[in-house]
Amino acid sequence: MKYGRNEKCWCGSGIKFKKCHLNRSSMNKISRGDLESHHKKNNNVKYCSTPEHLHNECTKKMIKAHTISKSSSLKSIAQDGHVMGIKPSFSSLDQNNGCLKFERIGINSASTFTGFCSKHDAEIFSPIENQAFTPTKENCFLLSYRPVSREFYTKRNNSSTAELLKKMDQGIHEGLQLEVQMVAQLFSSGVDMALNDLDTLKSGMDEILSKKLFNEMSHYVFELNSIPLLNASASIFPDIDFNGNEIQDLLKPNANAIIFNCFASDEKGYFIFSWLNEQESIARKFIETLINKPDIEDRLVAFLFSYCENTFCSPLWWESLDFNAKEDIEKRVMEGASPFHARSKNTLSIQIPNYKAFSIKEHYRL
Repeated sequence: MKYGRNEKCWCGSGIKFKKCHLNRSSMNKISRGDLESHHKKNNNVKYCSTPEHLHNECTKKMIKAHTISKSSSLKSIAQDGHVMGIKPSFSSLDQNNGCLKFERIGINSASTFTGFCSKHDAEIFSPIENQAFTPTKENCFLLSYRPVSREFYTKRNNSSTAELLKKMDQGIHEGLQLEVQMVAQLFSSGVDMALNDLDTLKSGMDEILSKKLFNEMSHYVFELNSIPLLNASASIFPDIDFNGNEIQDLLKPNANAIIFNCFASDEKGYFIFSWLNEQESIARKFIETLINKPDIEDRLVAFLFSYCENTFCSPLWWESLDFNAKEDIEKRVMEGASPFHARSKNTLSIQIPNYKAFSIKEHYRL
């Protein structure tokens, strides 16, 4: 289709065609150096994730906050100070032919983001950092506040990634530019929707923290028989349950979230789901279909690799897995990370490998 030089560009930028895509195919391609620079800049964004009214108390020092405790949890599964995990970056995808691969990551770098000042990180999370964890309403809330803050931090930074993706068709034949712009638009729309829903979740949790209304959140606790061989911490908007049934439409606004943490503390292990009381219905549907399964432990592991890139495992455990188990995990990781690998509706309900990552002692609602 021919466009006039002064017409609005077909890509939806709102800019005239002559200043947007007219000469796009002759421009220099975005280089790996550009991608690395962008990724590094995103990871170096620094601000404190506490409620806004506390910002006047912040120190100038913004720290690399661990969403998973380094001292009590990551160290428990590390080998020579390293755990196995993925680094979701443009460089990693390029080096591995578009796939995300597990690699050794130092525990000082694993599960960190510069999202809290030194004062608030120390003060707010002291109850779960400076003593053995016990599953109380307050402790479970604090445990869930970090991953939600990290998720919000990451999605805000992804807004700039969306702008970079729109430039990825520089130096590319005109016939492929439409495909690039479609992917960029899908990514941008997804980020915008997630940010809106995360803003609602984060605002609700900020109010709970400020007023200490810890009873406004509910939790489902799995106490484990020993230290789990993998750690994870994140929040998601679940669309399907463990039977493969849709429980909410993520294309509609005001999606309900569920937060989860798998970790060790004082030689004990826990897997905890958390949610706002007002978002009870989705969380209940999600968890009820899990606790009726005979292989809960393995389905929890499959869930983590399907929905959480912030998952780290013991190098010894990873090496002990057979080929089929590793292949299953890497497939799940790609389904959750790539728009070209659509996640199956049956991803949580199909037959699951025997991972042997942990065993459950008891489970209950808190």
